[in-house]
Amino acid sequence: SLALQQNKTGGINAGDIFDFIGTSPFTLEMWIYLNRLDAEYRFLFHKNDESGARQNYGIYVQSQRGIGFERYVDDLAESVGFRSPSLGKWHHVAGVYTGTTLLLYVDGELAEAATDARQAKDKARPFMLGCGYPDGEGALDGIIDEIAVYEKALGSERIRAHFEAAK
Repeated sequence: SLALQQNKTGGINAGDIFDFIGTSPFTLEMWIYLNRLDAEYRFLFHKNDESGARQNYGIYVQSQRGIGFERYVDDLAESVGFRSPSLGKWHHVAGVYTGTTLLLYVDGELAEAATDARQAKDKARPFMLGCGYPDGEGALDGIIDEIAVYEKALGSERIRAHFEAAK
């Protein structure tokens, strides 16, 4: 298990991995403890290529939007969210892309779903944990733990089981 405590100074650059091209399914999962939310988008996971038409996916927190799971394909975003994360409390967060649907789970429960069957292109940029960019921009103010990336879409029963097993 990897735990990362941050005070908005940076995160982990995991290199150019996890492109999830086309409609490849995936799941991003972790526990978070937020010290503070502000107007800046602060990232739990982020893979972002703006060298042409933006190709991106990630999970972020932001004061007005709460927790969000987004996917950009050719500069157009689709996102789902949960507007009420508590500060000073652990939350289990999972973003699931099935190949046709974006799903965001918070504390084992489905928060929101949206249809998205667009074909994503390669993202020749690093996969970031705890911040948005290699220079540390968009760094989280809090703790992330139990980080997992799956190259498949986990079902709601499995997400709930992960939440129950670790709470």
